[in-house]
Amino acid sequence: MALCDVDDRHLAAAAKRFPQAKTYSDWRKMMEQKDLDAVVCSTTEHTHPLICAWALRRKLHVYCEKPIAHTPEEAQIVRQEYLKVKDKVATQQGTQIHAGDNFRRVVELIRSGAIGTVREVHNWCDRIPLGPRERPKDLHPVPPYLHWDLWLARRPSGPFIPPTSAAAACGGTSGGISATARSAAWARTSPTWVAGPWTLESPPPSRPTRIPKEDTPKSIPNGFRFAGISGLRRPAAGHCLLARWWQEAAVGRGRRFEAVGLGMLFIGDKGQLLSDYSRHVLLPRDKFQDYQPPSRRSHRRSAISGNGSRRRKTAAPRRATSTTPAR
Repeated sequence: MALCDVDDRHLAAAAKRFPQAKTYSDWRKMMEQKDLDAVVCSTTEHTHPLICAWALRRKLHVYCEKPIAHTPEEAQIVRQEYLKVKDKVATQQGTQIHAGDNFRRVVELIRSGAIGTVREVHNWCDRIPLGPRERPKDLHPVPPYLHWDLWLARRPSGPFIPPTSAAAACGGTSGGISATARSAAWARTSPTWVAGPWTLESPPPSRPTRIPKEDTPKSIPNGFRFAGISGLRRPAAGHCLLARWWQEAAVGRGRRFEAVGLGMLFIGDKGQLLSDYSRHVLLPRDKFQDYQPPSRRSHRRSAISGNGSRRRKTAAPRRATSTTPAR
């Protein structure tokens, strides 16, 4: 077993829980440990594709928190490494919404025709940090417990930004990524999960607000139009689905939908379905007051463990390794 963290405080705390594990500050050195079997990657987001690619090259099983990559090019690199070992390793991205009963039920309701033919899907998130969004003008010393160079990895070198600042949380050089990448990774899976694969037809023009030099927009209304394809449970050819994403501050889009700050709205020709992470409701309420929903068909089991069991390989297990985030 191995543990890795660029924050010595968190590494020490983890080591107390797992005293038998070897500890590292540099995940590259950890990958050289010979007796590893699997990697759990929950590091800062810009290192995800690097760690995934290295682990797959070593033929290690990989569980990686979202997102897998920042760019399509990075995602392609990870995918190419996966294809080389797809019959030997199990992989999964951390999109836990697929493991819960709530959204499995949402999928069943929409596929049963409860709200008719779905023409639009709106996803939104109001988890946008408030406060100054520019890089702080005051220089802050790097804490002695933090390996700043290892945290930066391949990112441009720059002064340390305290993680408590809004600028750090919004995706600047010393931050992570925007809510679009964090939350949309699970929220925007809804159209394809409900209706099956679609063909991207065209993205309507986005209208982002002013973008500071090292920040992500405070507001990103954008969308994609998908053309339906023939097949089981999929719309007939010619049917289009408009999927829109709204990244707004706490006073933004989410407030219009019964104070749901992070969720999705499916709009059909017979009604609407509003859902967040843990609950859902058919709208308008009076129309569906006497509605009798179809019986449940989905399995009540964790998609995380379930996917692993379906794809478990026959190789004898060795040891697990974990790369943990610096908070």
